[in-house]
Amino acid sequence: MADLWLDPFAGISGDMFLGALLDAGLPLKQLQADLKGLKLSGWSVRRESVMRGALAGTRARVKVTDVAHPHRGLREIRKIIHASKLPTRVQTRSVSVFEKLGQVEARMHGVPVEKIHFHEVGALDAVVDIVGVCAGLERLGVERLWTSAVNVGSGLIKSQHGWLPVPAPATAELLKGFEVFSAGPAAEHTTPTGAALLAALAQPVQRATKFVPAAIGYGAGERQWPDFPNLLRVTLGGEPARNAAPWEQDEVGVLVAHVDDAAPQMLGYAMEQLLAAGAWDVVLQPIHMKKNRLAHRVEVLCCPSEIAQMAGILFQETTTLGLRVDVQQRLILKRTQSVVRVAGHDIRVKAARQGKKIITVMPEYEDVKKCAQAQKQPWRNIAQRAMALAKEKL
Repeated sequence: MADLWLDPFAGISGDMFLGALLDAGLPLKQLQADLKGLKLSGWSVRRESVMRGALAGTRARVKVTDVAHPHRGLREIRKIIHASKLPTRVQTRSVSVFEKLGQVEARMHGVPVEKIHFHEVGALDAVVDIVGVCAGLERLGVERLWTSAVNVGSGLIKSQHGWLPVPAPATAELLKGFEVFSAGPAAEHTTPTGAALLAALAQPVQRATKFVPAAIGYGAGERQWPDFPNLLRVTLGGEPARNAAPWEQDEVGVLVAHVDDAAPQMLGYAMEQLLAAGAWDVVLQPIHMKKNRLAHRVEVLCCPSEIAQMAGILFQETTTLGLRVDVQQRLILKRTQSVVRVAGHDIRVKAARQGKKIITVMPEYEDVKKCAQAQKQPWRNIAQRAMALAKEKL
């Protein structure tokens, strides 16, 4: 599995993306062979080494000789792609790009998406760009795509609908949720095709993650400026190799607040809400703060993707005015779960292993409680019997 990081410091378009993949190691012959599966004639693609500003890059040149059908609808494009011999994921990714653009165009023009006819994006060269990018991603083994802030450009452009502001309305809609900026010459640096590729395939980078670069590519845009490198940079790589330790490693989100003016009932209710929302654990610890104030330290452990949700609950259900947030590495023992039967009751038991060695065996509290109450036995007696049976079973 590989990841691809995109750096659209000068924007992004379909041909820039395709050129960047070629520059990062995508073999041209493989790309050409994949595109022939579209069963479309009247096109050719080649690569060219060029300079953009002070940097070298690769220009993907798609030449079209058949312009009899420059406009295509979404239904026709779907049919062309699904009738090809391309891998299923290439077809799915390609169609998703066109659907993203079609949905935006339909919303902007107030018509059903099936009645949208693409103009520049439906032309043969744009179809080759989009399908070529998706085929290239498959050839390079790319599973996930991430993008940094996107340079959209500035000024005005002439289109089929007359003069439009930059970014074009479709581009602006497609980039909702992405960080954007404007730098360099007044021009369109990110096209609707480039924005649709990002919207359909990539995720915005919200925090740094560990990543080992393996190859870097620069895809050149058509325009040239002497002091502006009109390039898209992509970095192909993946996560660092896992060590051979007998435990697993992942990440945990940690939220901490010191609360000195909340009633115990408020904190207890907040804990219940956090756990109900999926927090892995919530800890309340009495502390002594400045000016001799008695308070509580509230610590929440959760999946990193749930940090914002947990923060919202803390702000809503407690009196805290601020949180300390971190994403930490976590080492965890491999765990398995089995079921043993004690006095006619099923009790789930977790076992933690370090390699092949069993480190701990612990029954589920609620299961033991139910059995202990039914048998009128001490909780610890039922727990010990469940652990003994689990060890024998394991």
